[in-house]
Amino acid sequence: MRKKIIAGNWKMNKEIHETAAMIADLKGRLKDFRNEVGVVICPPFTSLVIAKTLLKDLPVRLGAQNMSQFDDGAYMRIRHHRSFGAKAVFQRG
Repeated sequence: MRKKIIAGNWKMNKEIHETAAMIADLKGRLKDFRNEVGVVICPPFTSLVIAKTLLKDLPVRLGAQNMSQFDDGAYMRIRHHRSFGAKAVFQRG
């Protein structure tokens, strides 16, 4: 059976200090999942660095929001997200 995943897309709603507070709160709630599900968070691009740092020793995957199919231009590309440690992307259709 495949492992279920819970992913939280924060849209552009959290600033850096709010991201830190959300992750601190999440740390206390992880025991409720007992490794039965995978957890992914997708904070705003501006919070990816702090999120990567705070998630270092947690069983939570870091994701990003949206990316472009284009290699050049004023777009967020997969290489940007990877450079911040994102392992998933929440892509709207």
